[in-house]
Amino acid sequence: MRPTQSPARTSGWRAGAFEVIFGHETRAGKTFDVLLIVAILASVGVVMLDSVASYSERHHVAYLRAEWVFTFLFTVEYVLRILAVKRPFGYALSFFGVVD
Repeated sequence: MRPTQSPARTSGWRAGAFEVIFGHETRAGKTFDVLLIVAILASVGVVMLDSVASYSERHHVAYLRAEWVFTFLFTVEYVLRILAVKRPFGYALSFFGVVD
């Protein structure tokens, strides 16, 4: 679902970011969505594996690093979403902004 927000500008990197992040009809938009879903599933998988004591004992540092990488990536993605829309506070306080 595309938010009611419009791109911050009609051209430039913000409009391109808007099209990729919120546009599901483009190849880049579909690729972005698939990569985001894969990252979300991988993040959940890392948290699940870290919750198993036998795995956590052996790989806790790797899981911790992976969680930080995912946190960084999701933060960058959220900041790009905020920068790409015309009304950042409106998006941030919307249902999708809060869920993100």
